[in-house]
Order: sequence, then structure tokens, then C-alpha cells
Amino acid sequence: MSASGKTRYAVLGMIGLGLRTGYDIKKYTEEVMSHFWRESYGNLYPVLRRLESEGRVTHQTEQREGRPPRQVYQLTEAGKQELDAWLQEVAQWEAPRQEVLLKLLFSGASGPGLGLRHVLTLRSSLVESRRLRQGADNRSPEDPEGARRFRLTLRFAELVEEAMLTWCDEAMAELRAPLDGLPADPAS
Repeated sequence: MSASGKTRYAVLGMIGLGLRTGYDIKKYTEEVMSHFWRESYGNLYPVLRRLESEGRVTHQTEQREGRPPRQVYQLTEAGKQELDAWLQEVAQWEAPRQEVLLKLLFSGASGPGLGLRHVLTLRSSLVESRRLRQGADNRSPEDPEGARRFRLTLRFAELVEEAMLTWCDEAMAELRAPLDGLPADPAS
């Protein structure tokens, strides 16, 4: 099943965690899950509507003083059962797709420095991702078992980022070596 096909389970799971609005779900994916799962608003709202039409979630419109109303979702019994059935299935490891590695592999024909520029951009985005996730601990579930699982996903992100940053540093050193004597701007 494709990642987009699994969006429904990500949405069911987040509602099961107590995230009640599309905005809450999107913010949680950005702040907590971005190291292993990403969703766009363009994916979330159609999935929420589909889950509701299938009877997996329901919503109520919540009126707020001085602010626009919002849709507050909750799982139905059918939604809980579908989520549980999916959770019982064996998880398949999916090879990560890294566009930066494709571009690095094929960049030789485009002149010196292009691969280095892509690695520098990746390193910057990893540093920014780490910065954004610093407040993620505040989003930890209150129950001890949920908090434990939450911490494990964050630890995974830390280790993957650490490995990727190490690789970036090694790749930058190797890619800079042949550029000695060329202009400092890797795009030139």
C-alpha cells in the first residue's frame, strides 16, 4: 500500500490520540511526526471527508467567540475497529526515497559544485528540522505508555538525523576536495 493509501490510518491514529481538528492533525505531523511521516493539508481534508462518508469518523461544528467555527472530529466504533485491524498487521519497512541522493548521483554532468550545493541544502534542512522538533516534548501524551512510544519515535529521529548530518559533513569534505582552486560559490 502506498504512503498516500496509509494516510487514512495516520489520520485515524491521530484522532485516536486526541487530535480533533484538521489543523491539530497537520500541526502534529509537522512538529512531531515529520521525521517519519508527512501530510499536506491537500491530503488531510479529503481523507477526513472520506472517513466521515464511510462512517469511520464523525464531526461536530464548534462555534468559537470571535473566531471562525471549526470541525471537531472523533472516531466512531467502525473507525476504532479499522485502526485496530491495521495496527495488528505486520508493518512493512519501506525504503526511504531521498531526492538529494538522486541529484547527487546524477549531478556530475551539470558541472562542479552542484552536488555540494544539494548536500549543503540537505544539511541546512536537517538542522532546521532539529530546531523545529525541540518543542516536540511538550506534545507528549500524558499516559506513561503513550509517552514511552512517543519518546521512541523522537529517538529514532535523533539517530537518523545524527547519521545524516555525519554523512553530510563527510560528503561535503569529499565534494569540496576537487573544487579547491575554483570559485567559493558551489553553484558557479
